[in-house]
Amino acid sequence: MAYLGEKLRSEAVRLHLALDTAPTGTPQVAVEKNGTSILAATNMTQGASTLEWYYDYTTGAAATIGAYQIKYSAVVDGVTRYAYDQYDISVNSVDDVHSNTQTIITNLNVSSGARAVVFNVKDGGANPVEGVKLSVHNALNDDSPIYGQLVTDGLGDTATINLDDATYKVRVSKAAAIISSVETAVVAASGTKNLTVTPTTINNPADPDLCRLYLFPITLGNADITDLATSLTISGRDALTKVNGEFVKNAEMTFTYDSTTTPDSYYFDAVQGALVHITCIPLGIDHDVTVPAEAVKDLNDLIA
Repeated sequence: MAYLGEKLRSEAVRLHLALDTAPTGTPQVAVEKNGTSILAATNMTQGASTLEWYYDYTTGAAATIGAYQIKYSAVVDGVTRYAYDQYDISVNSVDDVHSNTQTIITNLNVSSGARAVVFNVKDGGANPVEGVKLSVHNALNDDSPIYGQLVTDGLGDTATINLDDATYKVRVSKAAAIISSVETAVVAASGTKNLTVTPTTINNPADPDLCRLYLFPITLGNADITDLATSLTISGRDALTKVNGEFVKNAEMTFTYDSTTTPDSYYFDAVQGALVHITCIPLGIDHDVTVPAEAVKDLNDLIA
C-alpha cells in the first residue's frame, strides 16, 4: 500500500488496485472523511487483466483540508477483502486546479498477524462508545500500510483484527461525538485492547436566542490548525448575533478560536433561525447556512 500524499482540490487521481488472485465480480472503491461518505462504494474498471483495476477520481472543488480515507473491496477466494489508502487536502491549495492524472498503485492485502485482537472503546465514565472509527497504523503513524479500519459496536468492541507483535498507532474518530485522537496500542498477545476516549464538550451560549456554530479543523496527523480566526468569517442580512444584548444585522465578524477544547475549535454565536453566510478561504468554505434552533451545532453538519 502507498499513501497518496498531499492533494489539491479538483485534482484528478487514478486509483489503481493490484490483485494477486482474480476476484469474483467487480472490485469497488469508496472515499470517506471523518466517517462521512464522500464517494459511495463504486465499481472499478478492469485494466489490462483481471488482476488490474482502476478508478479515476477527482477530489471535490469544495473539499476541506485534512485526511480522506480510501477503501477498496474485492471478493477473492470467496472472502471479501479490503485495502486502504489515504490522501490529504492541503490548506494552501484552495485555488489550484489541475487536469493532470496521477496514478497510485494499491496492493490488496489482509492483515494476517499472529495475534487476534479486539479493540474496545469507552468514554471517561467507562461507558462503551458505539460508532467509533479506528484505523490501525504502524508506530510512526504513517500510512504504509494501514493494517485495518474498524468500527465499534454497541458494546464498544470492534471486529477481530489479526496483528503481529508490535507497537501500533490507532487513529480514533467520531465526528458527532467530537472525538479525534491517536492512541498507542502495544500488541504482545491475543485479546482485547482497551482504549479510553473523552468526547469534547461545547459550552452553550449564555443567551438562549443564540446557537453556537463550531468547527474542528485538524491536519492529517491530528494536529490543531490555529491560524484561521481572521479568515473564518460570518455575515448575514437578518438578525445575525447579539452584542451586549442587542441584535446585530448586516455585520461581518470572525469566529473565536478556542484552545480549551480537544481538538481546538472555532465558534460563533448566531441567532437561531438567521440566514448567514460563512466564508473561510483556506478551508474552501463559502456557504449560506440557516442557523438551527439548537444551542450548539457542528458546522460540518450544516455545510456537508
